[in-house]
Amino acid sequence: MDAEVLLALAAITISILTFAFTARETHRIELRSRMPVLAFVWDTGESAWYVRNVGNGPALNITIGQRDMNGWFNPVRVPAISRDGEFKLWWLGQDGDYALGARYNDFLAADQQAEYFAYCINDTSLVFRPRQSPKWALSRDVAQQAQQHWLSTLSSERPTSQPRDPTSS
Repeated sequence: MDAEVLLALAAITISILTFAFTARETHRIELRSRMPVLAFVWDTGESAWYVRNVGNGPALNITIGQRDMNGWFNPVRVPAISRDGEFKLWWLGQDGDYALGARYNDFLAADQQAEYFAYCINDTSLVFRPRQSPKWALSRDVAQQAQQHWLSTLSSERPTSQPRDPTSS
């Protein structure tokens, strides 16, 4: 082969690699631009757990569960949480001898059954993207057994419909 053909093949190869890299990075940027990130937050003023969306898009189809040494228990469905929104986990009380987990979707993945998983234990939070959840994550089987938060009989306290300002104490 002469130098011109090799140069042309090198240019085509570099172009294909650049296109593939750009397409992958564009997809990652698009994913992050709409990705909800749920975080479990303890409010010392109210002595209550909240789940807060600190990500960029709404979190849908949320199931919250508790985990101890025996596995997951007490799965509860909660309403969608908007960007910068939160929801009081009123049925949890003040006991904290368990981990908390949440399975949820973003607004596009809700149709594709791609779920995120957020996990909190000992003030350490982890978020896993779709198809990267660990084997010990809150399973779909447990999540499907979840009761709606408004039907929960775990506490006599009921959530308020008024949004709470997280910056106020």
